[in-house]
Amino acid sequence: MKNIFLSLIAALLTVPAFAQMSVGEFQGGESHVYYGIRMGVSFSTLDVMPGGVKYDLATKTGLVLGGVLGIRVSEDNPLFIETGAYYNQRGGRRGRMKVSADYLEFPVLIKYGIPVNDDLSVIPFIGPYFGYAAGGKVTIDDAGLYNQSVFRDGGLIHGDVGFKF
Repeated sequence: MKNIFLSLIAALLTVPAFAQMSVGEFQGGESHVYYGIRMGVSFSTLDVMPGGVKYDLATKTGLVLGGVLGIRVSEDNPLFIETGAYYNQRGGRRGRMKVSADYLEFPVLIKYGIPVNDDLSVIPFIGPYFGYAAGGKVTIDDAGLYNQSVFRDGGLIHGDVGFKF
């Protein structure tokens, strides 16, 4: 229920945030700065090795929600630099074991707009992200008989660095 509520709020706030941008021709208002809310889904898997035994965990579906701030860096080309802060749910499961980890991510993306027509553009992006784990736990058995932090000795580390494209 919480995810549905957050999804509805994000969808309602995203529409007015991009009202000044003309998608196909990349024309903004007076400023070349834009901001908004992004929402999506993540599919993550984990490989864990408790006690030296490797377990491949099945995919976990999670929520990605964040705010972005971008700027157009060229008057002649639709080239943008974008950053923001995202909340990302990750984890995995196998049998009765479920691992969850919640991360805060801060990307630095370079984007280039390719107009398809006046109403549609393709905007590929690439860049690094830096993340920090906000929390997480390992639960074994649906009754919660084992419920520990995933960042205990030999567990996941808090810092994360990756690439988005």
